[in-house]
Formats: sequence, C-alpha cells, structure tokens
Amino acid sequence: MALNSKRNEWHLLRYARFIHSNDAVQSAEKDKENASTPAGTWKHFSWSDAEPLMLSIQDSSQLLITRGKLILESHFLFDAEHYIKGAFKGDCVLFIQKIKNECRKFRVKFMQGPFPSTLKACADCIATLQAFFHIQEEGAGTSQNPAENRMTLEGEVSMGTVAKVVLGNTTLDLPLAYHHHQSSWQPEQVAGALRLCLADPTFPAFVEAVEDELKKLNREK
Repeated sequence: MALNSKRNEWHLLRYARFIHSNDAVQSAEKDKENASTPAGTWKHFSWSDAEPLMLSIQDSSQLLITRGKLILESHFLFDAEHYIKGAFKGDCVLFIQKIKNECRKFRVKFMQGPFPSTLKACADCIATLQAFFHIQEEGAGTSQNPAENRMTLEGEVSMGTVAKVVLGNTTLDLPLAYHHHQSSWQPEQVAGALRLCLADPTFPAFVEAVEDELKKLNREK
C-alpha cells in the first residue's frame, strides 16, 4: 500500500473507535434485544505534532486513518454503500460499518488544517466520501443506520426468494456477492450499451419478458 499516493487528506483532532465489552457480547447472546445497544467504551487517539492524525483517500479508493506511521482504519471503498453509512454533526462524523451480524463504529473530529474552518474541512471530506457511501446529518433521518433493520439472505435460498428481492417485494437484502460488479466495463461503456439496447425495437419486449419471468419466480413458494 503506497501511503504517498493520497488523492485527498484531512487533519483530524481526534479519532475514536467503539470497543464492545465482553459483558455486552455475552448479554447479546442471551438476549437479542440487548444487541442493538451493546455496552462498551470508546478508545481515543488525538493529534500530536510528532504523530499527526490524518484521514486520507488513496487513488485506489482506499480510506485510511493514520496516526503517524500507525494505520488505525483501512477500508476499500468499492461497494461501500452496502456496508458503511455515516452521520455528521458540526465538524464530527460517525462511521457505522456492518457486515453480516457484526457492527463496528468509529468517529472523527476534524481540525482546520488548510481549510478556513473545521466545519469547512468536515464538509469537504463529506463531499468526497458521499461518492462512495451515504452520510446524513445527525437527526435528519429516522435512523442513523437503517441497514440494521434489514436482514441479508444467507445459506441456501430459492430462485423465487431472489426474485422477490430483485422486485422489491421483501425487506431482505441480497448478499454482498450479488452487489459486486464483475464487468470490466467503464460507466461510459455501460451507458453506451444501454443506449444501443434502447434503440433496438425488440428490447422493450425482452424487458417485459424478463419481468414476467421474475413475477412467475416471485409466486413460487
């Protein structure tokens, strides 16, 4: 990983990550209701001139939080909208990462750095991160992490169940593998291919046939 290939970077006054306590893990196993509000502590790191605290986004779309040479967070942002969400208030941002049944939280408070104010620094970082995943203002929505209210399909599932998810007839989510874009096509190539399909007079009938087959699968038990 080349730490000198930064595309953007911001100075942080503080970084903290939530550490779940052992008692909370045991409690969650006994009572699922407790799993939504686990106990634990925040472990804090602060800026120092000897070990500057930085948030950066690499050219490879890698989010890094570093303190000097120590890497505190490292996240590849490809498909991050499916497992990372954020909430901000003032010059602070809370990140919530959820994969399967595991949930991690960490938060940062920005320094002014080269920006006119800490609020401008925070807003600039958010504008960049919004290209990868959603960040909303704290209190602006009904939930900071609506993905927690949804379940992901796991194990063996029927084609009918997959069809229900594709048609939006269920609150289930497809596994991350279904969200992975295997094609090497660039966005402009995808747009060009779509225009060619729309120019084909037989394409609407093909789309209708696909939708009809999905509806048939949807009716399967």
